[in-house]
Order: sequence, then structure tokens, then C-alpha cells
Amino acid sequence: MMPRTGRYFNVTLKSAHLNWGTEGNSRIVRKRNPFEVYLPISIENARDFNIKTGEVFACSSSDGFFDGPLKATGTQGPSKEFAKNFYKDGDMRALGYWLKDRMEAKVGDKIRIEFTDEDAIRLTYLG
Repeated sequence: MMPRTGRYFNVTLKSAHLNWGTEGNSRIVRKRNPFEVYLPISIENARDFNIKTGEVFACSSSDGFFDGPLKATGTQGPSKEFAKNFYKDGDMRALGYWLKDRMEAKVGDKIRIEFTDEDAIRLTYLG
């Protein structure tokens, strides 16, 4: 398994990522906060970077606004061992405050997810 440190991948934001708290049929029954946002992890990146469901990473954004534990959640892959998204552990709104409020992110924008250590990530808004 290749080490993660010093490597990165980029994700392109879709409407479902930025509007997770408000989109989808399940949101009709249970309203959620519009700042609930997540970052997707493709199955290719989950395998390549060995990102397992439940892992928690020390995380900060390159501008210093976002800071805290980033949790890998959801499941994908035949054995369901790989994570499919990231959000701030304990605060589903924190990424939304950074991306939607501070960076004014929109559908199609890119975020770099860079491993600064095996258990640490830096997020960079690329626009």
C-alpha cells in the first residue's frame, strides 16, 4: 500500500454535495440545515489512498478558516470497507460554513484533498 503523505486528489463539487442538507426525497420529511455539506470520495480514490469508513483525520483548510477532525463516512466497494465522503466529525455544518459562506463555492468548483501526514489533511479551495 502506497503511503498517503504528500499525495492529493481533487474533487468536483456537485449539487448533491453542496446541498446535501436540503436535496433528496428524504429531506421532504426531515428538514435539514442548508449548510450541511460533504466532500465526496470516489471508489478509485478511496482504494488508492486506502480511506476506510470511520477514519478520522486532523484537518485544516489552506486559508485557516476550517479546522477540526474530518471523518470518512459511508460505505462503498464490494466489501463495504471504503468510505465515500468526508465531513467534520461532530459538526455537519462546518464544511458548509467554509465552502458556501466564506468561499462562495458553487457546483463545478474543485477542492484539493491533500494528505500532509498519514492521518492529516489540508483542504484547498481551487474554485
